[in-house]
Amino acid sequence: MGIDPGACTGLAYVIDGHVESLQLRTINQLHDIPEVILGEDNYWHYRDGWAVSVFIERACIRGSASGTSRSALHVAEISACFLGVCLGWGATAELIPVMKWKRNTPKAIMHKRLLKRMDVTKHIPPKELAKIGSGKPSKWENALDACGLALWGYKQLTEREDKE
Repeated sequence: MGIDPGACTGLAYVIDGHVESLQLRTINQLHDIPEVILGEDNYWHYRDGWAVSVFIERACIRGSASGTSRSALHVAEISACFLGVCLGWGATAELIPVMKWKRNTPKAIMHKRLLKRMDVTKHIPPKELAKIGSGKPSKWENALDACGLALWGYKQLTEREDKE
């Protein structure tokens, strides 16, 4: 599972390398997070007997002369809450820096690569697909980031298993 936290959080559920679901969720308050991740309309309830690995994008917080951005701190709080909920429910969860999973690949290129996959595009409304493809801003970019993170995490897990 991949999570791109923020006021509009992207969630991606990947099973055996295939994208099963992409979702966008609004986080109004931190106490919304357990329902967002454990609610009826997501894949968490399918975990019976399965190991669940969650990869959460870690907020990049940079200090400056004027102080740290309030929104960056809020995203860090959301990330920490997701981490706590996932660990509390028995999942393996990690906070992953953007540079570790995306490296220096520009967001537009990463999104184009993801949009080539049929199992990704079927989850995004056509109107939003058109926006993303044309470079116009879309909240679904958060879901695509979560998807990229989840697929990266799946690759890391399979490579670890192959080495063992």
